[in-house]
Amino acid sequence: MFWKLPSGGEQISKPSVLILGIAVWLIYVMDRLLDNQKGSLIFTERHLFHQSNQRILWFFVMISTCICAGLLFFIPFNIIKFGILIALLTGVYLLIISQISSENAFQHYKEPFTAFVYTSAVWGTASLHHFDFTTVFLGLIFMIIAFQNLLLFSFFELENFPETNNLAKFLGKKSSKYIIFGIFLTIILLGSFSFVILDNSYQYSILLVEILMSFCLTLIMYFQNFTLLYDRFRWLGDGVFLLPLLIIFV
Repeated sequence: MFWKLPSGGEQISKPSVLILGIAVWLIYVMDRLLDNQKGSLIFTERHLFHQSNQRILWFFVMISTCICAGLLFFIPFNIIKFGILIALLTGVYLLIISQISSENAFQHYKEPFTAFVYTSAVWGTASLHHFDFTTVFLGLIFMIIAFQNLLLFSFFELENFPETNNLAKFLGKKSSKYIIFGIFLTIILLGSFSFVILDNSYQYSILLVEILMSFCLTLIMYFQNFTLLYDRFRWLGDGVFLLPLLIIFV
């Protein structure tokens, strides 16, 4: 979606998108595998899956890393340099996470840091070929949505496991709900200023998709009697990041 800025007609770097998708999966899996090394962790179904399949997962981590290394020869050099910076930040994050207990106060910064790194990769790599105020405006909204998603997951994890130590517990359930809803209102407010910022229909389409993403995340929170069952909030919450498919092929 961001690669096609500014007007929707830009060519997408397929190797860059592929390597990014693999990298996101790698970070997610390694985060779970490193989490499982902590004795004080509350083991969810996801953590138990990664624990019981850790050998095969580490194997695929190595294979995926090799694929990413091969793809480096097919992506623009400026993205490689940017990727090194993101990789260093992520490496430091994974190192710290692997060394601290699940009760450490640093855990409270996991959600905002993850949202920043994720957006830096998803939006940042695409913005290198076209960087202006409009791109920053849409990227900032996307980062806020990524944080909203992670705080929503933190909120539901606290509902399922009251003894867990995460950002929602640090903020409090009531405050977390206010923040999740407040993010949606903030995006609506930012959208009201879009007529002096955005230049064309494709940019407006991105804004509308971002508003829809935030709205869906807010609905997931308010229908928790349904979304809590069988961890539906995870499928639905991550599913909102498929909504850009509505416009990227236009």
